[in-house]
Amino acid sequence: MRVPPTHLLKRGPTVKVSLRREGPRARFELTSWRLVGNVSVFILFAIVAFVSVLGSLGGPDRVALAQPGSDTYLLSDFDIQYPYLAPRPESSGTSQAVVYYKSYWSGTNFPGLVKCEITVEDGKGEVVGSIQFDLSSASPELPERIASAPIDVTSPPSAASGGCEAGTYSSESSYQFTKPSFSRPTDLTTGQPSRDRVLVSFGVTWTGSHPSMRSCVVDVEFSDGSTRSLGPFELHLSNSQPYEIEVSADEVADVRDARVECRPI
Repeated sequence: MRVPPTHLLKRGPTVKVSLRREGPRARFELTSWRLVGNVSVFILFAIVAFVSVLGSLGGPDRVALAQPGSDTYLLSDFDIQYPYLAPRPESSGTSQAVVYYKSYWSGTNFPGLVKCEITVEDGKGEVVGSIQFDLSSASPELPERIASAPIDVTSPPSAASGGCEAGTYSSESSYQFTKPSFSRPTDLTTGQPSRDRVLVSFGVTWTGSHPSMRSCVVDVEFSDGSTRSLGPFELHLSNSQPYEIEVSADEVADVRDARVECRPI
């Protein structure tokens, strides 16, 4: 996947959240991003998860919360929006709520992709709704609250709580990138191949377990002998599609080679 390059962007935290509820299955997609400053590249990727309407609470699939001292994410500062006000008014209703929360590492180690759960209760302390989701954040503490997906509730909620499983992030595995291919993307104004941008495309593989999020740098070599490093930025990739970036390059100094180097968070 790719988007046009964006100039002079400020660095910001990367957060990925994929959501899952139990019951009839549905498809949900949430985009995450990392902005890289002063370079002509904008990396955009998405986590896709299957979600479903929550069935019975307290069933066998409840999240097993991490024990004290484990590397995980801690959730706090819960705020409930009820009734849920959807972007389209016809989608809103008194049967759903959204919970806003903050997330931060429990220690100094990156937890990786971790399963979490948020539960909402009514004024009597009875559970009226719940949602499970996968959380991955490269920032030890996020400055802004995250919004959950709409949670089905059986009565008006008044309190929320949540937690996550222990993280299993490993520094052993890593992404492997194929030799890149280069092409000129179409200029949306003229309909012709771009004169100042090059699309660089890598195939992605790995051995062993999925590497999860990694901190990566793209080194680009141009035909005039000059080089440029883009990053670092955080990547969480799939082997089902290539990793693509657009690089500023004119016809005089075309891109000759590129490589990606990644390390654990």
